[in-house]
Amino acid sequence: MQTLRGDYFSAYHNLKLTRDANGVLVAEFHNNGGPFIMGAQAHTEFVDAFYRIGQDRANKIVILTGAGGEFITDVDWSSFGDVADPGVWSQVHDEGLQVPKSFVVEVPSRRFCRHRTRQSSAEAVSKLICRTSFKSRIFTS
Repeated sequence: MQTLRGDYFSAYHNLKLTRDANGVLVAEFHNNGGPFIMGAQAHTEFVDAFYRIGQDRANKIVILTGAGGEFITDVDWSSFGDVADPGVWSQVHDEGLQVPKSFVVEVPSRRFCRHRTRQSSAEAVSKLICRTSFKSRIFTS
């Protein structure tokens, strides 16, 4: 089984990736090691990150969590530019659709979960998306 660990594990500014010998990958969202605030750069990077995580056959289970006991504490909307501009919103929308496709389409036999941390409004949205998009593929604790 080919592993791509050295290729992508340290490539992302807001995502700390670790994997144990059993193939359990922990993807920890963070801002400089602290609680994560979603911004445009991270949003764009996550498309590539989760595609690459999905392609790596050594990843058997993926756990999504956040630093500092938080998952996604807030969104820095100003970092995205003018989201009322159809061109800007189109990119944000397209990126948002690509991340779940990496999991559901590319690796249907593997399991994904989100580690429960203190809930924020962004996490509530995440739960709704997970429940409607992934159904039994997402496990929360």
